Amino acid sequence: MFDLTEFSDAVLDLHELAHSNSLDQYQLAALSRVQSLIGFDKAWWGILQPRGESFLLHSTYRFNLHTGFVPLWEETKGDDILGKAVRDRPKYTVNYDRSHFREAPGLDTLMGEHGVGQAFCTSVYLPSERHFVFLSLYRSEGMRRYTEEERLLAQYLSPHLFAGWSANRTFQLEYLKANVTGNEIAIALVDRQFEVLNAESGFKEALQAEWPDHQGAVLPVPLQAWLRRNENDLKLPRIVVRRYPLGDFLLVAVRTRQRTDVLTAREATIAHEFSGGASYKEIARTFALSPATVRFYLRSVYEKLHVNDKGELASLLRDDNGFVDYDELLRRYRRLEREHFG
Repeated sequence: MFDLTEFSDAVLDLHELAHSNSLDQYQLAALSRVQSLIGFDKAWWGILQPRGESFLLHSTYRFNLHTGFVPLWEETKGDDILGKAVRDRPKYTVNYDRSHFREAPGLDTLMGEHGVGQAFCTSVYLPSERHFVFLSLYRSEGMRRYTEEERLLAQYLSPHLFAGWSANRTFQLEYLKANVTGNEIAIALVDRQFEVLNAESGFKEALQAEWPDHQGAVLPVPLQAWLRRNENDLKLPRIVVRRYPLGDFLLVAVRTRQRTDVLTAREATIAHEFSGGASYKEIARTFALSPATVRFYLRSVYEKLHVNDKGELASLLRDDNGFVDYDELLRRYRRLEREHFG
């Protein structure tokens, strides 16, 4: 039997790591913590949805694996007998080696090209029971064989790794809401299949302002289409949506439309500069424009917002609860991370 003290210490550390790491760092920190206990040198962690005899990948994190691993898995996933084994037997750690891989040509190709000789794999179904979290812990060819003691340790530790990941997402979403985004903005974490993993209260209601019949975890189809195009803000009749990539997830932010949403991005930028005290010439130098072009933009701003002077414009923009841009969001998030968790 494995050392219970080491196991207990690892579980306590995983709980701490869930609260002390950012969304895009927890899985690395958690795997690094347990690596010495189980002795793997590569790992793959994510969320799968069974689809017939294949799978749909909702989330992926590679630990010491080449970037080509997931694209090759996508090509060969019909042969993923390791995934099928944990699909059918959750909470049990499966132990496969090269002799098992050879039973499925696609899996054999995947593991062979990435030098994997052995694999532990464990799964736990999410509450929806349509998806499961999985963790595969690999040893390269030539490394010593996994033992039954190590298999049991992986089996008992994996649920704690998964629970820590869930707690990390919940905690960090609350942290983002409290420190980075405004109260008027509803946020959610969305996976690569556009399903909501974690959302604050109010996110569903915000979407229903635009799509009254929307239910369930999957985002509305028009919103999915916009996310695929990777465009700027989506301005709809009742709401405005913005996306922020965070690790393998998207942070999707939604707010109610405001008067200033009629402005183009350039008009909004110039309006904020002008209301903040910058002159025509200063704005022109900053954005490589002529003063006449700056005047043209400001004339358009005044007309669209129905304001008559700089003071009225400044007051309106001050009350504007807009989104921060991606770089600013990351800057605030990393600064807070250093101050509170560093």
